[in-house]
Amino acid sequence: MMLNQPQINKLLGKISRFEQTLYNRIFEKVGEVDFSLFETSEWLTEIPQNGYMPMARGARWGGEGHYGWFSAAYTVPAALAGKRLFLMPKIGCYEGLLFVDGKAYGTFANKIQVQYTDHGNHYCDMIADRAAAGQTLKLVLELYCGHENPGNHPFSKPQITDFTYVYNGADICVKNEEIQDLYFDLLAVRQLAEVLPQGDFRRGEAVPGMNRQEVIFAYGPPPSCRTPNLRNESWLYWITPTQTVRVVFRGDTIRNIFNINKQR
Repeated sequence: MMLNQPQINKLLGKISRFEQTLYNRIFEKVGEVDFSLFETSEWLTEIPQNGYMPMARGARWGGEGHYGWFSAAYTVPAALAGKRLFLMPKIGCYEGLLFVDGKAYGTFANKIQVQYTDHGNHYCDMIADRAAAGQTLKLVLELYCGHENPGNHPFSKPQITDFTYVYNGADICVKNEEIQDLYFDLLAVRQLAEVLPQGDFRRGEAVPGMNRQEVIFAYGPPPSCRTPNLRNESWLYWITPTQTVRVVFRGDTIRNIFNINKQR
């Protein structure tokens, strides 16, 4: 039998938890870097050249309207030669800007927190595309602490009440492209399944290239009265009263999909 709605909801919940597992493995830590801090309440248009003080991990910095300029140098070890490297700060901020060798390279933001994480949607930026062994990267972060925003409603409450943050250095990371692709594929399918009407065929549409397990994720197991063995070269599904679909495999991968009703 096809999955009923409670079973589908349970499956979507499992997929969501699996997404969380994948998300936390997109970036892999391969090193660390510590920064020195220059803190100011002035809005500067150039990177400060001096006045930086070493930071101890666990130290608190910041204040309403404050800017933290963090400076460090990172030398690429031989083991990471040729890798695409990323920086994941553990410093905290409202929003920020990354400079690499004096050039603007990316942004950081914690205004919108990502589901099931403690960070915003811009949290890990590339610092080198193909790093060379022995290459020294000059890293500078301009991080803003935020300020009170009265909002546009007389009963609005401040979104931020503490404008200080805890410094814990930064991680050097590499990205697992396969995990990232799988994460976003699952995310897109699950979100479609949650927002499309229950009768919409796209909620469970199988496409050539999917494997048997992915078809089960999309359609559920085929009815055993028409497909008694999951190792069969084709599976039959009743999608609607007028739509019967035959999914044909080559090995474990879909070769083609036919609407049997249209062939008659």
